[in-house]
Order: sequence, then C-alpha cells, then structure tokens
Amino acid sequence: MRDYSVSGDFGQVKFYNTGRPSGRYKSAAHILNMGWHKVNQLYYIQRQSGLDTNLLLLTRKGKGLINIEDRNIAALQGSAVIIPKNQKHSYAAAGGCEWEFYWMHYTGETAQAYTDDILNLHNNINIGLNIIDSSIKEFEDRNWEEPELMESALLNHILFEMLLTASKSNSARADTSIASDMIHYMENNIESNFSLSQLAHQYHYTKEYIIKLFKEATGITPYSYWRRLRLRQSCRELQSAGVSIKQIARKYGYSSISSYTNQFKKLYGISPSEYKNSERFH
Repeated sequence: MRDYSVSGDFGQVKFYNTGRPSGRYKSAAHILNMGWHKVNQLYYIQRQSGLDTNLLLLTRKGKGLINIEDRNIAALQGSAVIIPKNQKHSYAAAGGCEWEFYWMHYTGETAQAYTDDILNLHNNINIGLNIIDSSIKEFEDRNWEEPELMESALLNHILFEMLLTASKSNSARADTSIASDMIHYMENNIESNFSLSQLAHQYHYTKEYIIKLFKEATGITPYSYWRRLRLRQSCRELQSAGVSIKQIARKYGYSSISSYTNQFKKLYGISPSEYKNSERFH
C-alpha cells in the first residue's frame, strides 16, 4: 500500500504506509499507523474510551488543543505529546489557528518502557522542529533494507529525545527548587555565620557545584546573596534609634564600621549613617 492524501473542509491529511509487525523482533517498536494533518477549526477528534495503542502527536506549525482525561495541553511548534493507551482524549486546532502535526499509533515493549519513563516526568515536551522534520524526512525517504527495524529505530529515537529533554527539564526544575530551598535557609538563619561547606554537605553537592547551581538560578553567588540579605536586614535596624552603626556592623559579621560602610554604600549608593539619618524614617 502506498502513501496517500485526502483533503476536505477540515483541511488536508496524508496517511503513510507503515510496515506490519512480523513477530521476529521482540525488542522492536512498531508504528502501526502514521500520518500528517494540516487542519482548521472544523477538525475535531474525540475518543471517550481512548485507543488500544499509544498515540504520539508531533506539532510542526500552529497550535493544537489536546485534552487527556480532562487535563488540557497546548500543543505548540516543536512539541511532542503522548496520549497513553486506554485514556479518554480529544484534540483539535486552537481557535483561529491552523494546526499542522504528525501522528503515530505505536506499540512495543521498548517503546512502552520509554513511554512510561517519559510520562513519569512530563507529557508535553518541546523536542524542537529540527528533530521532528529530520525524523519525518528519514521516514519519507525510507529506502531501508530492514523496514521493521528502521521504523523501530526511528520511533525509539523520537522517544529517546523526548525522555532526554524531559529529564534535563526536570533536573533544571530540581536545581531551581534547591536554590529556593537555600534562599529559604539563609533567610531563616540570617544571624548565623554563613558556611558554603555546610550548604554543600546539606545538599550532597560539591561547593563548586553549589555555586554554579545557585548562580544559574539567581545570577549571583550564594555568598553575594547572603551578604545582600544581611545588608537588607541591617537597614531595618538602622531605623532604630537605640542601636549604633557599630553594633549593627558587628552583629552582621563586619570587623569594622568602615568595611560595613563600604559594602553598604556599594549596594545602596549611600552610607549607613546617611541612610539612618534619612528624613523618610522621621
């Protein structure tokens, strides 16, 4: 059977000829059906009982709206979304938009293992238009000696890219969460001595990695953030008439008024005494 195309009021569709599983390769992933759609608002698919296979939707252009078990997902250019088997779903072009996408119904033990790992991390993953286009072009060219194995390799490559992207994104979110935890720790221990080694030990990272992680999340090092945090806290005490600048400097770890003044002025543009005597506090 050859590839074929049809069109209608809803848009254009193309169906690809995919190979049938031979049963020779237990590890092979199988693309059972595959196609390309470029559709408008008249296009709408709804399946109350889902499918008996997984469905992969790869958005090339425009925007689609996907609903899986009453959870809405926006499908944008470069995104890959898996609709798991046996789950209620619907999908359509977003209002006022055309939606160009590829779809694959697939099965296979290896592909299912990839799918389970991906769904444990995220479902809507932007793998980029280049990966989508290059993968589809390879399929369309398909001058293969072993079509069943090559289709399997192509599908597994796309799923691998989804898993890799989801894993990196998950790690980035985890790193941001750790940076937030460190900020919370600093705020709750503002009068204690700062220890980068203690933070590294607490989060089981090296000091160098802690600095890199924190700087990527905030733009500054943990020590710089700690110093700014304490200077900001010292501003509140400068508003108190009964506390001297010398006492405040000592409380926040400065060996002298001059070093405290230098850091304060560098951050706020005025000296602690000028800040303390500012009319805004009287």
